[in-house]
Amino acid sequence: GFLVSAVAHRVPVFSLKDGAPLKQTDRVRVLQEGASFYDLEITEVQNSDQGRYECTAENKHGSARTSAEVVVTSKRTVNSRLVAG
Repeated sequence: GFLVSAVAHRVPVFSLKDGAPLKQTDRVRVLQEGASFYDLEITEVQNSDQGRYECTAENKHGSARTSAEVVVTSKRTVNSRLVAG
Protein backbone atom coordinates (compact mmCIF):
# COMPACT_ATOMS: atom_id res chain seq x y z
CA GLY A 1 0.00 0.00 0.00
CA PHE A 2 0.85 3.68 -0.13
CA LEU A 3 0.22 6.17 2.67
CA VAL A 4 0.42 9.97 2.83
CA SER A 5 -0.37 11.94 6.02
CA ALA A 6 -1.48 15.55 6.58
CA VAL A 7 -2.33 17.67 9.60
CA ALA A 8 -5.21 20.13 9.16
CA HIS A 9 -8.14 21.56 11.06
CA ARG A 10 -10.30 20.99 8.01
CA VAL A 11 -10.27 17.95 5.76
CA PRO A 12 -7.29 18.31 3.41
CA VAL A 13 -7.95 18.28 -0.30
CA PHE A 14 -6.23 15.46 -2.16
CA SER A 15 -6.12 15.45 -5.95
CA LEU A 16 -4.63 13.11 -8.52
CA LYS A 17 -2.97 13.92 -11.85
CA ASP A 18 -3.46 17.36 -13.30
CA GLY A 19 -5.51 18.54 -10.35
CA ALA A 20 -8.44 16.21 -11.03
CA PRO A 21 -10.37 15.45 -7.82
CA LEU A 22 -9.39 12.17 -6.19
CA LYS A 23 -12.27 9.72 -6.15
CA GLN A 24 -12.43 7.61 -3.01
CA THR A 25 -13.06 3.89 -3.47
CA ASP A 26 -12.64 0.75 -1.38
CA ARG A 27 -8.90 0.91 -2.19
CA VAL A 28 -8.31 4.69 -2.17
CA ARG A 29 -9.46 6.43 1.00
CA VAL A 30 -8.86 9.57 3.05
CA LEU A 31 -8.95 8.50 6.68
CA GLN A 32 -9.28 10.86 9.65
CA GLU A 33 -6.96 10.00 12.55
CA GLY A 34 -7.89 12.07 15.61
CA ALA A 35 -9.10 15.66 15.41
CA SER A 36 -6.65 17.00 12.81
CA PHE A 37 -4.70 14.17 11.19
CA TYR A 38 -5.63 12.76 7.80
CA ASP A 39 -4.13 9.90 5.81
CA LEU A 40 -4.46 9.10 2.13
CA GLU A 41 -4.31 5.31 1.94
CA ILE A 42 -4.06 3.25 -1.25
CA THR A 43 -4.31 -0.50 -0.76
CA GLU A 44 -3.71 -3.16 -3.39
CA VAL A 45 -1.71 -0.67 -5.49
CA GLN A 46 -2.28 -0.98 -9.24
CA ASN A 47 -0.50 0.47 -12.28
CA SER A 48 -3.38 2.94 -12.67
CA ASP A 49 -2.46 4.44 -9.25
CA GLN A 50 0.75 5.81 -10.74
CA GLY A 51 0.90 9.60 -11.02
CA ARG A 52 1.28 12.84 -9.08
CA TYR A 53 -0.75 13.09 -5.89
CA GLU A 54 -1.26 16.50 -4.33
CA CYS A 55 -2.47 17.44 -0.87
CA THR A 56 -3.58 20.90 0.20
CA ALA A 57 -4.21 21.45 3.91
CA GLU A 58 -5.93 24.65 5.06
CA ASN A 59 -6.59 26.31 8.39
CA LYS A 60 -7.19 29.83 9.69
CA HIS A 61 -3.49 30.68 9.23
CA GLY A 62 -3.38 29.80 5.54
CA SER A 63 -2.70 26.76 3.43
CA ALA A 64 0.16 24.43 2.54
CA ARG A 65 0.54 22.15 -0.44
CA THR A 66 2.77 19.20 -1.13
CA SER A 67 2.89 16.51 -3.77
CA ALA A 68 4.39 13.11 -4.43
CA GLU A 69 5.07 11.35 -7.69
CA VAL A 70 4.11 7.68 -7.33
CA VAL A 71 5.82 5.21 -9.64
CA VAL A 72 4.54 1.63 -9.65
CA THR A 73 7.46 -0.60 -10.62
CA SER A 74 6.10 -4.08 -9.87
CA LYS A 75 3.39 -5.85 -7.92
CA ARG A 76 5.48 -5.60 -4.74
CA THR A 77 7.40 -2.33 -5.04
CA VAL A 78 6.09 1.24 -5.00
CA ASN A 79 8.45 4.21 -5.11
CA SER A 80 7.43 7.76 -4.31
CA ARG A 81 9.39 10.96 -4.63
CA LEU A 82 8.13 13.76 -2.39
CA VAL A 83 8.21 17.26 -3.79
CA ALA A 84 8.40 20.18 -1.36
CA GLY A 85 5.45 22.50 -1.75
